Amino acid sequence: MILSDEIRGLVGMPYAVGLIARYLRRIGFSVFVISTYISDEAKSILEKDGIAIISLTNVLPADTFEISYLLNFVGETLFEHNSRLLNKINYMLNNAAVLNFSNYFTVNSHIWYGGGAISYIIQDIVEDKMPQLIPFINITMKFIDKIFLNKINTNSIIKCFVSQFARQRYSLFGLFSDCVIHLPIDADLFKPIESPANDYVVVYFGKETKYNIVKAMLDAGIKIKAYGGKGAKYAPRSLLEHKNLEFLGYVSYQKLRELYANALYTAFPFTTEPFGYVPIESMACGTPVLTYNKQGPAETVENGITGWLVQNDDDFIRLSRKIWKKGYNFQMRIASRKRGQLFDYRRIGKKWIKLIDIINRY
Repeated sequence: MILSDEIRGLVGMPYAVGLIARYLRRIGFSVFVISTYISDEAKSILEKDGIAIISLTNVLPADTFEISYLLNFVGETLFEHNSRLLNKINYMLNNAAVLNFSNYFTVNSHIWYGGGAISYIIQDIVEDKMPQLIPFINITMKFIDKIFLNKINTNSIIKCFVSQFARQRYSLFGLFSDCVIHLPIDADLFKPIESPANDYVVVYFGKETKYNIVKAMLDAGIKIKAYGGKGAKYAPRSLLEHKNLEFLGYVSYQKLRELYANALYTAFPFTTEPFGYVPIESMACGTPVLTYNKQGPAETVENGITGWLVQNDDDFIRLSRKIWKKGYNFQMRIASRKRGQLFDYRRIGKKWIKLIDIINRY
């Protein structure tokens, strides 16, 4: 049984849920994915892999994911709203290995997988929508986060995290564990092409993107192709209209693979990132990554081998110009592909099997 946050599409943590579920199913497990809500599109994809789907409700509490996420998290933490919904299938949970990949459930589970403390995520949302409430929200959400994580600590046998950075942040709430398993990708989907175009830089546009860095790159004459389903919501209008930018909005995984594989390099200027799919997807496509030497990306990108890790914004802008003008050794593409393959879901899945073997002893 894999418990997930609501699944509107297979992106973010639900993407990891889908890949790990696929791996477990293919090696002989019966796998159920359970969430408060699972879209018809996601159901169809998961069921094709032989995964059983249980959607506890048919409607979402809010149109936007951010508000829905907040309502589910607070409702579960204070009132155990979602755990009550699980009561009708308790007999199934009692006879299964329960993997909780969610911040929507605090029920008894064998393994809980943490991607990032909610108070930090909510802070990002509030900064964008209601910055005047930040002091109040910080105090309130950290208090609620503490309650939630205390329940997780009590109700989970093994606690595991998406990165060392996430593990360290959770330790500030009293949640301690040495277990870290990075998020997976499908390295058969994200893979290189024979003759990359090398005539642009690819950038993800989202709430964590540093748009001042992107503008500096564009002003320096760097051609950028950007993607991101909500990019138009977060990016300044003046940036979206820049002559050196081509903004593609939402793209399919196949199109994303082509974007990465043809780019000279991927630039990932971020504010906060517990792990980061962008670097590992790019490297799997054979494209090195320019990003910061901190948080999740510093654990996946190898400086000077599969990309470049810089200390500050000035270094980011300076190096982005240098790479654009002078390029780099082709061996970096080969090394990037090898590095990206380490995050393939079949490799990551073997680590989950070791954890499942441990819980079978209980």
